[in-house]
Amino acid sequence: MVARLADTLGFDRQNLLILAHPEFKELITEIKSEKKRKTSPSWGSVLTWPLLGSVNSDCNTAISIAGANLPVWMLCRIVGILVSVSLRPLFVTTGIDEWMTPRPFIYSGLALIVALVCWLLVRK
Repeated sequence: MVARLADTLGFDRQNLLILAHPEFKELITEIKSEKKRKTSPSWGSVLTWPLLGSVNSDCNTAISIAGANLPVWMLCRIVGILVSVSLRPLFVTTGIDEWMTPRPFIYSGLALIVALVCWLLVRK
């Protein structure tokens, strides 16, 4: 919240944080005074940068439906919910539904997985 306010007003984030919470001044000076140790880059950071570079920077994708711009993430969410709801009768007839507990978490997770897969397929 402080960072967003500082960016909006054009202030330095650290100075605004100290103005809002004076007790952080001691903490910030302690952190600056500690000597940073050098570490070798881990595999996580080595693998993260290529993945971040492959992410599309255009986050405002929309599909025009009947003249209205619908965000793609909302469409993927609706598809995930519809697939999750439509798979429940199949699970009930096969008897799998009895073993899936707690059901709200299972079906919400299924909807989330389908929505994320849909997002990956739509975004290419």
